[in-house]
Amino acid sequence: MNYEPQVMSVAALQELVADLSRQQKKTHELLSNLGFALRSFKNLNQFLELIPLMVTRVTDGEGGAIILFKKTGQLQIQQLHCQGEGNCNDLRQRIETAIFKTLTDVSEGRETSFQTDFWDKLESRIELDLDYQVQIFRTPILLESGERGRLYVFTRNPDYGWTIDRQKLLQLVADQTAVAIHND
Repeated sequence: MNYEPQVMSVAALQELVADLSRQQKKTHELLSNLGFALRSFKNLNQFLELIPLMVTRVTDGEGGAIILFKKTGQLQIQQLHCQGEGNCNDLRQRIETAIFKTLTDVSEGRETSFQTDFWDKLESRIELDLDYQVQIFRTPILLESGERGRLYVFTRNPDYGWTIDRQKLLQLVADQTAVAIHND
């Protein structure tokens, strides 16, 4: 009788459990740090500086960004973070160009409002400008008064899976960001 396939299956299962445990520990630590920052920082900008880094880390992305409507009505990249060799300056320039072009369309009457269509057009422009080399995932930052901005994760890894857990983590960080903005 051959028991080798069963032994390999047990070893593979043990590795999966160990990997899950590492992921949960990392996520717990990062989200604990986010909660501490939310309680500790008195300056909203200090808190917002951490958000793209946190999102990148909890979702295993290569970078993150937060784009917000300012109180003045302007839309801008609040913060951008890239892991490792990522070229944030190039990415920032491409996103700012996409924002400018989309806002120009709105001001010239080609778009009607800052509703979902606006965000869809902005994100399509960003993806097109990046030549689809970068996968972009997003979630809204919602306050009682409506959508205040978007939180993004990006990666160049073609094997990156946008799992339910990663979606939930991104939304959790977006919700904490909304709390910080509201409290400010």
